[in-house]
Parts: sequence; C-alpha cells; structure tokens
Amino acid sequence: MGIGTTLTSLVIDYRTVTICGILGALSSIGCLFYSGFNQILIFAPVFIFMMVIPGHVLNHAACKQKKS
Repeated sequence: MGIGTTLTSLVIDYRTVTICGILGALSSIGCLFYSGFNQILIFAPVFIFMMVIPGHVLNHAACKQKKS
C-alpha cells in the first residue's frame, strides 16, 4: 500500500503524500519481525500515517482549490 500511495502521489505531483507513502512503506517492514495479533498492532499506526493522513491532506487541498 505504501508503494501504491507513493506512485499515486508521484502521478498527481504532491510531495507530502509521496513522503508519507515512502515512510509508510519503510515502516511496514517492522511487521516482518512480529507475528499474530502483534503484527496488526504494528501495522495500524503505519496505515494511519500512510493512508489516512495523506487522504485528509489531499481532501483539504481539493476543497480549498474548489472554493477558489
């Protein structure tokens, strides 16, 4: 998902989302060191940082551009 976020942000040329995608992809490597339920607990904050925050940033930018 981090790679997908990064590629999407490169297409739309939005640097903040690119950085979040790259950091999220690198952070998700930590999931390899845990198993079972602990893996989900590691992935949840990474997912929020990688998908939810950039989504809100993009939505805010789109609403701001729409008003202009």
